Amino acid sequence: HGLRALLGKFLDDRPFEGLSELVEAVIAQSTVGTVLKTAEDEDPIGMVTALPLRRYGSLACLNQILDFLTSKCKAKSTREALSKAWDADGTALLLTERLMNTPPQIAPPLMQALFDEVGWATEDEPTQELRDSFKLKQYIIATRVYA
Repeated sequence: HGLRALLGKFLDDRPFEGLSELVEAVIAQSTVGTVLKTAEDEDPIGMVTALPLRRYGSLACLNQILDFLTSKCKAKSTREALSKAWDADGTALLLTERLMNTPPQIAPPLMQALFDEVGWATEDEPTQELRDSFKLKQYIIATRVYA
C-alpha cells in the first residue's frame, strides 16, 4: 500500500511494528485527511491527517510514536512538555508526509484543507462522540530536520 511507503520512515530507521495499525487508522478516518496522488491509480506522493489522541491514543502504534518522540527530547523539561501535551484533552497528532520531489508549495493548501476538514468534522461526524473528538485545541507535529 502506498501509505505504508510514505509513513514507513516516520520513526527514521527504527523498526515500526505499528505501521500497519497506523495506516489502518489513517484510512478508516475518512472525514479528516487528504492523500495526494498524481493519478487515481498511482501511489500517493503526499498525505496529511490529524489523529485525535482522545480517540486513537490507546493504539499501540501511537504509543510507539510517543516513545520515539520522547527519545528525541534531550531535555527533561521537553519530555515533560510533550507528555503533558500528549495527554491533554483536545490534542491531535498531525501526520504529514510527502515525497522529496513533491513541491513544497503544496503544503499550505493541504494544511488549510486539513483544518477545514477538522472544523467540518465537529459538525458532520455521525455521533456526538466523534464530533467531540475533533474539537481540537492543539496539535503535535513531528518533522525531520536536515542539517
